[in-house]
Amino acid sequence: MADQGAKATTIKPGRVGLWCIPRSTSTLLAKCLGAIDGIEVHVDVYSYASSCKGFYKTSTGRELPDGLLGNEAVYKEANDIWEKNVGTKLLPRKMSYQTIKEDLESANSKFVLIKEMGVLPIDPKFYPEGYKCAFLIRDPSRVYVSARKSMGAKYAETGMIPSEADYDIIRDDPLDSEPMKWFENEHALWKHVKANIDPNPIVIDTSDILSRPGPTIKALCDAVGLPYSDDLLQMKPFTEMPKNFVTAAENIFTEMSEFYDRAFKSTQIIPPKDLGPIPRDQLSDDVIRCVDYSMPFYREMFESRLSIP
Repeated sequence: MADQGAKATTIKPGRVGLWCIPRSTSTLLAKCLGAIDGIEVHVDVYSYASSCKGFYKTSTGRELPDGLLGNEAVYKEANDIWEKNVGTKLLPRKMSYQTIKEDLESANSKFVLIKEMGVLPIDPKFYPEGYKCAFLIRDPSRVYVSARKSMGAKYAETGMIPSEADYDIIRDDPLDSEPMKWFENEHALWKHVKANIDPNPIVIDTSDILSRPGPTIKALCDAVGLPYSDDLLQMKPFTEMPKNFVTAAENIFTEMSEFYDRAFKSTQIIPPKDLGPIPRDQLSDDVIRCVDYSMPFYREMFESRLSIP
């Protein structure tokens, strides 16, 4: 992405960056769009690079350099630490923000979709140019309750925290991802895009996808220049990562199943009975703190969300 104050770059046809909040059905949406003929989907590659960088910092007290070139030895050290604790070895070019950017800018498929978290503490200069930006948001109570459950289970399984029962989403942060700032960070990226790339970036809310999947996904495709058909809503369960999905590691499908399994097994989008906020008396104290901090950022983006016909 262009630096602050720099001239906005030209958007290339068929290039879409979908910047998401965690636990917002982003994988399910990527699965739908991944059925478009000729599309290449890059799944959370920046997220894994950021998580590895954060875990290296909390494990060693040292920062992982931004560039891979000339720092191969320290990147190997970081990868070894990651593999030992998480169980998956990252591809070296998917550990460096700079090489991820280079790969995305040189991608040559007819359509290219980046499905990525918009919450990462990454300088926008490391994001690729030429992509039409869209943002996926969700009610903060839904996000944090779901994240607390999935992250607590994964951290406990890998030994990053003593037990799932004691997990606090703010206090226990082995990946240095600062969950409390997720909405603030996505809001800042949205503002950066508005100021430097596109004055009217697309915003969609998970509730619209779940309640009206066909009209919402069609409106998104129309807005970002991807072809839509109702066939995208008729999904097949994944038993392995599709060949047109680019990931940060070869075994993410199995090793990180806590985060992808439900979406990968889905065959259709079924509206849940309740789409609204989770009642406050059902939230843990750490989730309440995150929700209260996040609501102003969420509300402003929500007011700019895409109008669904």
